[in-house]
Amino acid sequence: MHLAATSRRNMGMRPIHSVIFSLGLVFSLNAYAAPYVPLSDAEVLAQVPTRLDPEARALAGLRQQLSKAPQNLDAAVAYAEEALKIGHARSDPRYYGYAEAALGPWWALNDAPQRVLVLRATIHQFFHAFDSARTDLDRALARNPGDSQARLIRATVLQVQGYPDKALADCGQLGQQVAVLISTACASSASSLMGRAKRADALLGFVLDQSKPDATDSKLWAETLRAEIAERLGRTTDAQAAYQRALATMDALGVNDAYLLAAWADFSIKQGQSSVVIDRLKGLADVDNLLLRLTLAEHATGKHDESFAQHKNMLEARFAAARQRGDAVHLREESIYQLHLNSDPSTALGLAQKNWKTQREPIDALILLEAAQATHQADAALLVKEWMRETQIEDERLNAVLGAMK
Repeated sequence: MHLAATSRRNMGMRPIHSVIFSLGLVFSLNAYAAPYVPLSDAEVLAQVPTRLDPEARALAGLRQQLSKAPQNLDAAVAYAEEALKIGHARSDPRYYGYAEAALGPWWALNDAPQRVLVLRATIHQFFHAFDSARTDLDRALARNPGDSQARLIRATVLQVQGYPDKALADCGQLGQQVAVLISTACASSASSLMGRAKRADALLGFVLDQSKPDATDSKLWAETLRAEIAERLGRTTDAQAAYQRALATMDALGVNDAYLLAAWADFSIKQGQSSVVIDRLKGLADVDNLLLRLTLAEHATGKHDESFAQHKNMLEARFAAARQRGDAVHLREESIYQLHLNSDPSTALGLAQKNWKTQREPIDALILLEAAQATHQADAALLVKEWMRETQIEDERLNAVLGAMK
C-alpha cells in the first residue's frame, strides 16, 4: 500500500506521506492510538514535548498568533500544517485534533478554501473516512486541477480503496508538477497492482538508478515500493535487498517510517527473522501497528515472557478502546491480532470482512483470505477473488492461500 509515506504511521497505508510533506503538506495514515492503562507506575507511556523542543516552541508560537486572530486563514493553515507535521513525525493523533480545531471556522463549509479542503481531506483520511476525503479532494481538483498535493493524496486514497486504475489516472496527471521519481513511484505503485508488477519494478529501478545518491523521502517511498513488489512476486532475495535499502535510507533520514517498518516486519517474521524485528521495534511500542508487529515477532520466537504478555495486553486495551469509540481505524490490525495472537479466527474473519468494505489493499486481502481459510469458509474468499480478477494483481502470497483452500 504504499503510496503514501506517513500511517503511514497509521496501521498501514502508503508511503507517500513523507513525500507530500516535502511538497508542503502532511499525509498520514497513522492509526489512532487508544488509551492504555499502565501495568506499573514505572512504565513510560509517552515522551511529552518540553519548552526546549524546537517543534513545540514553533507550534506554540503559531498557536499564539492564531489565538489573536482565529478567523485568519493564513494563521490557521500555518498552525494546522505544523500540527500535522508533528503528528506525523511523532505518530500522535492528538495533533490531528489540534489541526482540526484550528480549521474550525471553515471545517463544515462545502466551499471551504482550497488549502482547507486538502488539509481536511488529510485529516479525514487519517481517520479512515476515505469517502469524505475523496469528496474534499474532488472539490479541490475541480477547482484547481494542477494541485499536485490533492492529486497525490487522491491517488493514494483510491489505491487504498481498491481502485488502482483510477489511482493510475491521477498519477498520470501529475506531469511536470512533481519530480520524476515521485510521479514514477505514484504510477508504479498503482500499475503494480494491475498485472504489471514486473514492468513497474523495472521502471522504478531505472529511475532510482538515475537519481542522486542522497537519502530523500521520495527515495524512501520508491525503495519501500520495490520491496513490496518483489515480495508480492515471490522474489524473496530481491525483497530482502530492497527492504534493507529502504531501511538504510530511513536511517539516513533520521526517521522511523511506520509503514516501512510494518511491511518489513511482516516480511522478516515470515522469513524466520523475528529476533531482528524485536531489536528494531522494541522502542516503538507507542505506534499501534508497530506494537502489533513487535508482539507478533515475540510470539513467533515462542518465548511468551512478561514482555510478550504486556504487549499483548496493551494491544487488547487499545482495540477495546477503539471499539468503545466506535471507530474503524484498527479493523485490519485487530483482525490480524485475533487470528494470529488470540486464536479466534471467527472474530478475525468478521473484522476482516468489515475492513474490506473500506480498505482493499494486498494486506487486507491477505488477512481476509487467511481468516477464511482458518474458519473453512471458502465463500468468504469470493470477494477477494473477484477483486483479484478485476485488478489482475500478481501476489504469490494470495495465490498460496487460495491454493491451500482448494
